[in-house]
Amino acid sequence: MSGLSWRAAALAWLVCSFLPGDLQAQGGFRIRGQVFLPSGQPVTAVTRVVLMSEDPRRSPEYYFTDSKGWFYFQGLSANVWYRVVVETDDKTYATTEVPFLGSQGSVSVHLRPLDQPKMQARPPTASVSANQLGHQPPKEAVKAYEQALQAINQRQREQAKESLRRAIALDPDYVNAYNDLAVIHMGEKNYAEAESLLRRALVSDPKFIHSLLNLGTTLNHLQKYSEAISPLREALRLEPGLVAAHLHLGIALVETDQFKEAEQELTRAGKSPDVSMAMVQLYLGKLYARTGDFEKSISAFNAYLQKAPNAPNAAEVRALIDRIKKAMAERQ
Repeated sequence: MSGLSWRAAALAWLVCSFLPGDLQAQGGFRIRGQVFLPSGQPVTAVTRVVLMSEDPRRSPEYYFTDSKGWFYFQGLSANVWYRVVVETDDKTYATTEVPFLGSQGSVSVHLRPLDQPKMQARPPTASVSANQLGHQPPKEAVKAYEQALQAINQRQREQAKESLRRAIALDPDYVNAYNDLAVIHMGEKNYAEAESLLRRALVSDPKFIHSLLNLGTTLNHLQKYSEAISPLREALRLEPGLVAAHLHLGIALVETDQFKEAEQELTRAGKSPDVSMAMVQLYLGKLYARTGDFEKSISAFNAYLQKAPNAPNAAEVRALIDRIKKAMAERQ
């Protein structure tokens, strides 16, 4: 047998089948965010932001932006809803809350003017295309969307889904409503429904980056890796620095045996503080095992275990490392 020995080839196959297909990040996500004034400009003064979780065991955590409004949250869970809260300065902006899912990669906080009600539809961000910027949902649809955001903040997911469906019924082109309803379904691991909603969102706005990223991620969860590549590439074309898209594109490329580019994407994702390094190392380990570079595979799997020693699949990965070492010793 040319190339890999039969034992090495068999071991590479074992790694492919042994590792779990679930893409839940182990070791926690790190999310980057930015705070914008009501004028649309980033805040320039150091501003306190509060991280709140739907998990009652996690106390509120306090962070501060830099002079350009950037902040980072660490140790977030993939399928947990959080809120980032910026309290009013009593001069320029009102207290603002933004819900987000732990795995969504980034979050923008657009501070509300003092005279606006507490809950509002998400303001346009840089990731919203010109097509969506020109779309104004009817007032009743916006009201339903606001109610959905409030329900999310109150951990009432079923009510949130009902309100988002109502917003969509009132405005079939309400892209944010499709996207946010899909995100809720992603959090519930109902990926088939999420896929349908995200594809519909992209019919109305093919350049909405959040939906492109979410669709690629969802297709990876559904093991539709070949289909995931296109929306993830498009998201990166529109926003090359979107780290979560590099990560999930790397995963899709590993699973479709496009190893050279997969390594590039995973390595690029791993250089950013905005992504779970454990996830990167897990898939680099899988990549190197498939290509027969078992020393690198062991190194990556060990790095994964250092980052996520208590991960649900930690025992399996340790056993896999032992099998790789044994096979390497036998072929010497």
